[in-house]
Amino acid sequence: MSPLARARLLKANRHALKARAVAPTIRQIVAFIDADNFNLADPNASALVRRAMWLAQKNAATLHLVYIMQGFGHRYEQHEVNRQATRLAEAVTHLTPRVARVSTNVVCAPDRVAAQISGAQSLQADLIMKEYAQREFFVGLHTHEDWNLLRQSSIPVWFVKSTHGVDTDSDATVLAAVGSVKRSGCFKPHDFTVAAYAHKVSRDAGADLRCIRNYRNHNILPSAKTLVPFREHLGISANQFLLQEGRPQKLLPRLTRRSDANLLVLGARPLTYWGRLFSDVTCEPVLAASAIDVLVIPDVKATAEPTEDAVDVDKVNQTVIGEKDMEFVRVLNNPGAHFRSPSDIIALEFTSDWMKRRLLNAWLQDVRRLQRDHGGCWPQHASATDLLEELSDATRGIHHLEAVRAVQPNNREALEILATLHEKEGNFAEALEILQ
Repeated sequence: MSPLARARLLKANRHALKARAVAPTIRQIVAFIDADNFNLADPNASALVRRAMWLAQKNAATLHLVYIMQGFGHRYEQHEVNRQATRLAEAVTHLTPRVARVSTNVVCAPDRVAAQISGAQSLQADLIMKEYAQREFFVGLHTHEDWNLLRQSSIPVWFVKSTHGVDTDSDATVLAAVGSVKRSGCFKPHDFTVAAYAHKVSRDAGADLRCIRNYRNHNILPSAKTLVPFREHLGISANQFLLQEGRPQKLLPRLTRRSDANLLVLGARPLTYWGRLFSDVTCEPVLAASAIDVLVIPDVKATAEPTEDAVDVDKVNQTVIGEKDMEFVRVLNNPGAHFRSPSDIIALEFTSDWMKRRLLNAWLQDVRRLQRDHGGCWPQHASATDLLEELSDATRGIHHLEAVRAVQPNNREALEILATLHEKEGNFAEALEILQ
């Protein structure tokens, strides 16, 4: 390469550096959970939840756990969606360590991809996280929900594939695929965006960052001096920038295995099904062949133009959004401020007996602590004593009901206890129906 051509290339790369996107900020994280890989009794067992919680803590971000059910969006599905929404809200109370801001929701929709994209946009998400459904890549034979999501989303998507990631490995490595060398040798502004996300994650995890740029012909191999603006921007050494020959579809999975990397960051442009069929794609085969997490950064400038597979507004309008009983994490801190009497807790429609017991016990502990603070004397003796007695009776009733159900689910005694609780609430019709 002549000195004049090298100078022009260096100037072009500096121009791309100025045109890069601002440093990424992550304030809203949406994690789409899958019922097959998510245990409501032990949500910490999910690699997706653990990684999302870790990232939320590192960035002081709000974590939104969303479960999207496949359905037709009919109103008769509202009851089941509400039940699942309440169960998911209960599961959040098991999370350890506790994230400051966590919200949950359940959505039933005919098009899961459309619901995911519209849901993330309504929450103003900065990052989407979900578990990747493993499938081999065969061009043209079938499509895939995750492939459609990464091509249609204008928000970065983190696909969780491994139980060991940047949050668990003390000697983690992050690889950033920063494009291919063309004849001009110039970097694109999007290459700097991909590198910026990789740099942020590696800094949060204290991981080693390595950038990869592939080429297919020795005749267009750029000079090392042309990479200076890129390396100066990221603050990495020449040893951390790799120039490798080969096609990225096979090169990137091979490098992830060779370097024991924990995360691969690469860019994506918007493509329809037919565009994926007739174009030289990289993300789909890399996702299928890699055994580690993959963070896909969409080209926002290219995604701004609508595609044939754009989100269908009619399908989005058919979604049924779950209405949970309450945010249990917040209510557990002060049950007395959210309920007028213990019967309100027992009357919760979708809440489990286990959670009702937790709420009653939390309220009972608050009342007893208030009694101790007053030296055993109450400002209002009658009302306080009645509340303490009512809480104790309700707690014992829930305890007894749980025990009987666990041993003999169809026991007549359990039904009589439940009917008694309904009678105390004044729901005589429900009590009669239970005993019949």
